[in-house]
Amino acid sequence: MKALIFVNSNKSVDQAFIINGFLDLHHEVDIALINSVTTENYKLYADIVTVKDKVRLYGEVAGDIRHCSIENYDLIWVMNQPHELLAKDVWQLLWMLSRRIPFVNSVESLVFLNNKNNLGLIVPEENLVKTYVGHSFDYLYSKIAEDEQDKEWIVKPTNGGCGADVYYLTPKGENTKVILQSMTGNALATQVIVNDTNLIGIKNKYAVLQEYIPEVKRGEKRVIIAGGKVIGSHGRSLAPDDHRSNITQGGSFFQSELNAEEQRLCDIVAKRLLDVGVGYVGLDISYPYVLEFNMVNPGGIDDIFEWTGVDITKDVIQSIIHAKLDSISLT
Repeated sequence: MKALIFVNSNKSVDQAFIINGFLDLHHEVDIALINSVTTENYKLYADIVTVKDKVRLYGEVAGDIRHCSIENYDLIWVMNQPHELLAKDVWQLLWMLSRRIPFVNSVESLVFLNNKNNLGLIVPEENLVKTYVGHSFDYLYSKIAEDEQDKEWIVKPTNGGCGADVYYLTPKGENTKVILQSMTGNALATQVIVNDTNLIGIKNKYAVLQEYIPEVKRGEKRVIIAGGKVIGSHGRSLAPDDHRSNITQGGSFFQSELNAEEQRLCDIVAKRLLDVGVGYVGLDISYPYVLEFNMVNPGGIDDIFEWTGVDITKDVIQSIIHAKLDSISLT
């Protein structure tokens, strides 16, 4: 089998486990630069590098970069987002290619599910945190104000990552209003300052307001799902003096298996995700809640290896191939 993995750069590759896993299974693998996609007569081309040897984590994939056709692969895996200025066109072009070649994660799922907006499409209702999405300060603040139980809240971007701009709010906190105003674009303040809405146009930004659940204080679990099956998991503890467990924000790993209830929930979600074209995902849970889907370079494989010494990469790749390309030999 011949696989193509889309990345941002060949200079510092954080998909080494996946790349090396394909090689260990005796498949051919190339990497392509996500922001280099072009077309010739509606056939797709990109800058690619052929992987000839094992890759070191965060190392370089050495070799000549050549701009050539990417129409002759058996499987394509998008592991990085295109630049925001190019994203709309890149996704449209990749969608055209996905009509001809299987993608590990469908372009539709990468665009519409790899965010905080649409968890309710996949996750059972009883496993969803109370959530409001909007771009109006008045709307989101009204949800805090009308709650008579004085709940705590989290506000975050709809399409952010790595714990960026994730704020903890209390109903009567002195910074609650200003944070919500900022997260929704400071539209009123800008309008007053400029005094001409026709000049500046709309300034609103979407944000997610979510009830803070005490379960996260015990930590979260990152569950690796491939081909509709749970392959592995690890735990993440909150960073000291922080409400976030993101490793980039000081959170820490711990070894953790799923209990029977968590396994049941993840099995349900894994099946539903595969039905909409998701072949690989890092699922964040704090039982009984599903918190997030992570489809673009979600990590987890290297973390499990670090803590347990077990490399689940081959199981991940084989499960994906069975689900997406069950007619292709694994040898």
